[in-house]
Formats: sequence, C-alpha cells, structure tokens
Amino acid sequence: MAALASLAVRPQSPMPPAAGGLGLRLGASERSRTRRQAVTAFLVRATSAGLLYLSQVALARWMGAYDYGIYVFVWTWVLMLGSLSNLGLSTAVLRLIPQHRERNEQAALRGLLLGGRLLVLVVASSIALLGLILLWGLGERVETPYAVPAYLGLICIPILTLTVIQDGVARARGLIALGLLPPYVLRPLLLILGLGAAHLCGLPVNARTAIAAAILASLGAAIAQTLFCGAACSGSSRPGRAAMLLPFGSRRRCHSGSLLSAT
Repeated sequence: MAALASLAVRPQSPMPPAAGGLGLRLGASERSRTRRQAVTAFLVRATSAGLLYLSQVALARWMGAYDYGIYVFVWTWVLMLGSLSNLGLSTAVLRLIPQHRERNEQAALRGLLLGGRLLVLVVASSIALLGLILLWGLGERVETPYAVPAYLGLICIPILTLTVIQDGVARARGLIALGLLPPYVLRPLLLILGLGAAHLCGLPVNARTAIAAAILASLGAAIAQTLFCGAACSGSSRPGRAAMLLPFGSRRRCHSGSLLSAT
C-alpha cells in the first residue's frame, strides 16, 4: 500500500525544455501572424471606406442627383445578386480549404478551388440570364433611364461573384491582403479614375457611363485577383478529372466541414 501511495503522489516529469521552447515559439509565431492579418484587414477596410466615400461624393457631383440615384439603385441590386450567387461557398472554403490541407487531400483541394469557381460562375451567369429575360419581358414597363443601366449591371454579376469566392479562397490560405485589396481598394480606385478621365475628356457622366465604368473596374479587379491568387497558389499540381468533381463529393465525405453546414 505504501508503494502504491508513493506512486500516486509521484510528481509528473516536467516537459523537456526544448519541447517547451518550441511550443512557446510556435504559439508566439501564430499570435504574431494573427495580429498582422488583423492589422492588414483593418487598414484595407479603412482605406476602402475612404475611397468609397470619395467615389460617392465625386459621382454625385459629376452625375447629378437623378442619374446618381439610378446608379445607386442598379448597383445595389448587382451587389446583392452577386453576393447571393456564390451560394455561401465563399464562407465554406474558409473551413474546407484548411481541412483539406491539414489532411493532405490535394485532389479534393484542387477540385474545390476549380469546381467552386466554375459552380458560382454558372449560377451567377444563370441569374444574369434570367434577369435579362425578365427585363426583356417587362419591355416598356421598365422606365427608359433604368433599362440600359439594368442591362449593363446584369453583365457584372458573374464578375462580382468570382471576386467574392476568390476573396474567401485567399483568406482561407492566410492571404488577407490578396483577398481584400482587389474588391475593396482596387475596384473603387479604378472606378474613380475611369469616371474622372471621362469627366475630364468631356464625355457625358451619367448612370450608363457609371455602370459601364463599374463593369470595367470590377473586371480589372477580378483579373488582378485571379493572377495574384494563381501565382500565390502555384505550388499545387494540376487538377485531374476526379479532382474537378470533388467539390460535390466533399459534401459527402467531409461530414464535419460539409458545404451545407458551412453555409
């Protein structure tokens, strides 16, 4: 009994100094990376807020109240439909990408990256097509000043949807600046520069011109984001046939990180 009692109260051996130091360094490194990402996100958002305020003031002065109201109405619908068209995949990838990388499921990861983009582009293009059919069916019941900006705005829905899901992919890989800079800084900056150039050249700055400039700005931001994201993720191998189908298979396999639960 005395032997058992001595064993019960025997102190636990302390953690080896090397292992403890390694754990402390890893924890400090993780906290430092989290702080840097938080500061980056705050700076990008603050810069974006300033650019958006500047762009709205400039647009209101250049276009006038009537055309500015049309632009805001149409662009709000475009932003809403573009955000809904990604089906929550921009949030799901924040959970699925780290999971696939942790499990070294490279085929599932490549399939998620490729198939997710294709899926949201198909959905967004379908919504834009339905919108075009609806506008055509309404005909003259849509007031003329709203018709052309609405048609132009529908073209931008797939572009915005691609930007949204690539934002989620970049943030899931820890590339906060890559995910946030194109949609929140580059796009409004290109919009201001484009409309400013049109205003200086004496071109009419109205709702149609503003929506067209927004399309070009969104396209430029999406292209830059795609190129930078591809360069940052160039280490992954090319996808195969099975990998392209895995975004749908991931929902069956990964019960803890399924697309349905993540959305």
